Amino acid sequence: EEFLENIREALSNTSTAKELRKIQNEVRKMEGNIDKLINLHLSGVLGKEDFERKYNELTAELDKVRAREEELQEIIRKENDLQDRINNFKKVFEGGQVLQEFDREVFEGVIEEIVVGSEEDGKVNHYAITFIFKTGLQIKKSDENKGLYSYSADDTR
Repeated sequence: EEFLENIREALSNTSTAKELRKIQNEVRKMEGNIDKLINLHLSGVLGKEDFERKYNELTAELDKVRAREEELQEIIRKENDLQDRINNFKKVFEGGQVLQEFDREVFEGVIEEIVVGSEEDGKVNHYAITFIFKTGLQIKKSDENKGLYSYSADDTR
């Protein structure tokens, strides 16, 4: 449960939604500026050359901002997708069901690094594995029973 809460917290602490709102406000402001520019041109205050130059500048900048807006929307969609997968994983985990297949996206979304082996007090342990989550949580498993192998010459019957 703590693990899933840490993951949920990491996803919700993203500044993507804030940045998206900021970009959307910027788009509205730029669209308003373009409307004002058009009105100035239509009322005869702004000449054709000045209008076209400013209009081209504003629309080029608006295109860049809209492209960033689309990127952020895609990031949020992926984060929501990952959140849904985590919720499904939680249901399976809490229900004691066996996972039928590995979900690579969930795994890569929550695991920062896997360390095989460890060293404590100058002693090397080749049988340790540590999962380091993106939230900073670390889970270490160590089996120092050196008689266990994935392949043993004694099992050659």
